[in-house]
Amino acid sequence: GPAAADPVGGASGSRSAGSVESAPLMPKFPPGSATTKPRSTDDPPGKPPLPLNEQEKAPAPRLATGSPEPNPMSSAASSASSSDIASTNTLKQSKQDHSVQSEVKGLPLDASPLPDATPILASGPILTRSSLRSLVMKKWHTSHWVRYGPTTLLVFRTEDDFDDWLRNPYHSQRQRDYLVKARLDFFSEMKKPDVRGFKMTEMKLKAYEKKGEPMHNFKLEKWTNLGVSFVAAFASPDLNEVEAVRSAIGHCLEMSPSGGLRQIDDLLVHAPSEKGGGSGNISSRHLKS
Repeated sequence: GPAAADPVGGASGSRSAGSVESAPLMPKFPPGSATTKPRSTDDPPGKPPLPLNEQEKAPAPRLATGSPEPNPMSSAASSASSSDIASTNTLKQSKQDHSVQSEVKGLPLDASPLPDATPILASGPILTRSSLRSLVMKKWHTSHWVRYGPTTLLVFRTEDDFDDWLRNPYHSQRQRDYLVKARLDFFSEMKKPDVRGFKMTEMKLKAYEKKGEPMHNFKLEKWTNLGVSFVAAFASPDLNEVEAVRSAIGHCLEMSPSGGLRQIDDLLVHAPSEKGGGSGNISSRHLKS
């Protein structure tokens, strides 16, 4: 009889004349659906089924010849039961159709849903230092901030990254999250037991280069049971840009528990005595007004 086909296609010796080269991976359709057809017997096993053409798709089911017409006067219980079954089948078919439609349109299977644009309350350009390296090296980076919801501030590297995050349907959730340079969820942070809150420093005007243009700037501090640390710094030569992001952060803090800052007097280092003075004082700007 004829020799058995090699299922892996990698046995010693040359291939037979009727064998077929392995094809690249194709989008997989649900097995047994109306959009698939079995492959040829010449194809090696393991290949996904091919999609049917429009003309080859299975026709809609019809009543068999001689079968009785549906009785419109059937009982209410039977009608309700049939309706529930039909609704369940319709929902299942809708999910399958949505999956197949996503593959046909070219969307990857791990494509994440687009973010809701409704919570966007304010946005604008700004220069930031949000990483430890940029804070230490004192290097400013062009960024784009967005107040997303009442208590969250998102920072993107560019406005194009923000548009890509908001409108590109092809991104996976990991790719979409990568576009967000920094996410400050003040409400969630205030729910942590070791977090006391956040505070913005006073706005200053400073030139960071010898011949550079002076920039308005301020820092955002995070207070915990261990002390204070810097979260990010914001700056711009345009005062309106700095005031816009400062106002957005202020509104986020106002909508957070305890106004964004709990009691921190026990964390402040005071002078040991009025006579002795001391160098351990913390400026009054750290106190919540």
